[in-house]
Formats: sequence, C-alpha cells, structure tokens
Amino acid sequence: HLIVRDRASAAVVGTYRVLLPDQAAELGCLYSDGEFTLTRLHALRPSMVELGRSCVDAGYRSGAVIMLLWSGLGALLAQSSARYLIGCVSVSIRDGGHFAASLYSRLARTHLSQESVRVWPRQRLEIERLDHRLEVVPPALLKGYLRAGARLLGEPHVDAEFACADFPMMLDLGALQSRYRRRFASGLAEGAPQ
Repeated sequence: HLIVRDRASAAVVGTYRVLLPDQAAELGCLYSDGEFTLTRLHALRPSMVELGRSCVDAGYRSGAVIMLLWSGLGALLAQSSARYLIGCVSVSIRDGGHFAASLYSRLARTHLSQESVRVWPRQRLEIERLDHRLEVVPPALLKGYLRAGARLLGEPHVDAEFACADFPMMLDLGALQSRYRRRFASGLAEGAPQ
C-alpha cells in the first residue's frame, strides 16, 4: 500500500493498494479477475500493475493527497518494468444504477479501449434497463485517469457488497499525457508520501 500521512497528526489521510506483476503472479490472480474476465489482457500481465481502493479522507480532498499518491506511484513504477496500470473506479449505484449507466454510455462513445483489450464484467450493470441518457459528470478520480490518457476497458461490474459499479480502466504508461508524465517522473523528488 501507498499511504499519505498528515505530519502534524500522524493520521493516515490517503491510501492506494498496489499489486505489482511479480506479486500478482505469486498470488495467481489480480483483484480484477474476480470482477471481470480478463482473457484479452493475459499477454500484458507481466507488465501490468493493478491499482485498487484509493481512499482519501473527506477532510483532505483538495487534490493534494491524490497527487502525493500519484507521485509515490511514479517513484515505485520508476523501479519496475511495468508499462500498464489497470484498476477499477467505483461509482455508486444507490440511485438504482442510472448515474452509472449514463456515465458508461457517455464514456463508451469517447474513451472505450480498442477491442483487443476489452474485458467482460462477471456481474454486468444492465445498462439497457436503466435510464442511461442522463447528463452526468465523471467523478474526480475517473476524470483524472481520463485526463492522464486511461481508457475504459468495457462495461462496469456490479459490486453489490459495496453498492457500486466498478468501471475497468487501463492506462498505457507509454501513452501517458505529458503533464502527468512530468508528475510521475518527479517521483519522490518533489516530496512524495511518507
């Protein structure tokens, strides 16, 4: 895990779960394998890092904590041969799933990955049965991934335990947008997480 602490209180105010390729090989799977059929990503696994369950304390959501986490991630990735970041962005379905369905419909038009790397949800959100024409704004974390150049890998999986739809995302570090490349490259040099 990457963590960010408030130095004044020593409280943990941000976390990111990171699974490196060798750890995933040792475990025999990714967390995402439980939610998606990842058959088309098999050849990428040796160069794929899985990110999961980012969490920032509500009192620290100015953007600084997530940037510290990304900086720490950049430092970690600089020490590996990873090329791809994969993970999910969770979106609440407490409204019955209409927001998530509309978000998928919107993103599928502009940010869907190429067919050769698509994945399939094990418990799919039934988009066609929901109002999927609402005007929606992507959540901040998803917006950040998209700005960095991440692509949507397919339809969301319904995680009933957490009452959310998990959107599968992948970022090719080779195609990382230049302003994010600078942030990643700076790594610990700019005061990354403690």
